[in-house]
Amino acid sequence: MNSLNDNNLNKNIEGTISEQQNESLLVINIQLNDGTWVEERFYNQVLQLIRDIEPALELEEVYTTKFLCGKTFWDSLEKGERINAGKCVAQMIACKALPLCFAGTSKSNSRLYQLK
Repeated sequence: MNSLNDNNLNKNIEGTISEQQNESLLVINIQLNDGTWVEERFYNQVLQLIRDIEPALELEEVYTTKFLCGKTFWDSLEKGERINAGKCVAQMIACKALPLCFAGTSKSNSRLYQLK
């Protein structure tokens, strides 16, 4: 009888696992250059926000991550998420995923960016 119960338990576990393998439940994390892990969904959201604003950027202007991501998105983030957004932008620029370059830091030590 124990083996029958074990078989039923295994079927429930397998059924639960296969039901949970829905793509909407799948969380993929990516590792940034500094070793920080972020959700791929978050990374892609930051990238898309910047790509959306990219045509409006001017050549000689400098921009913060807050500006590039937009006030609405930025205000929805907690402090740690804001730091991770900045790290994502830094990696995107290092990997040449965006036509931006580093342009120093602000008084609050936030990185600044400008168009190449």
